[in-house]
Amino acid sequence: MNLSLSMLKLAAVVLTIAFIGPLARAADKIPPDRVLIEGHGLRLRLMTPEKQNEPKFDRELTRVLETMTDPETVEQFWQGEVTDEKLEALVTNLESGPMQKDQLQRAFYLVTDTLRDQVLGLVFLSWRDREQKFNFGYAVHPNERGRRIGTKAAQLIKDFVERHHPNEDIVAIVRESNIASRNVLANAGFGLRRSFSDKSLCVYALVR
Repeated sequence: MNLSLSMLKLAAVVLTIAFIGPLARAADKIPPDRVLIEGHGLRLRLMTPEKQNEPKFDRELTRVLETMTDPETVEQFWQGEVTDEKLEALVTNLESGPMQKDQLQRAFYLVTDTLRDQVLGLVFLSWRDREQKFNFGYAVHPNERGRRIGTKAAQLIKDFVERHHPNEDIVAIVRESNIASRNVLANAGFGLRRSFSDKSLCVYALVR
């Protein structure tokens, strides 16, 4: 993995054009706001635009790459494989906001603290018309683990859905062996709905 900041910036422009096309649009469940929600001492927001503040953009990008290429994140979030293409798409989404394709709406957000506005991790949120439910995931920067960042981020996602889409389902898929993430979801108000032993995966859903 040897991606330069300039390579990722260029790829972001190309992937934005490729992802947004004349295909059928998914329901607008995820707003285009730069800040999705704030609470529990955290803020879920998009990356600082490069043209607005390049030094801050570069600092945020460094923290993103440190988070998403960490061995634990690669194993759990990327299911054991992270590629340049995946990272480029991630950066595009973080900077541009929710994207639409094939009845799918998806977005990545930085998890930052409300005092220093430092990047502590990331969250992923998607909506697919066919399944009629939200799906989310999270990753915490290796230096920030053990501070309940994951639990608070999951609670913020839950707060967003309950506030704006109270009748919609929301789930998270985790590895069966990832006890830490399963505890995070349980502490945030999610319960085990289904397990796939053949794939070693568990589906957690919001308990209402």
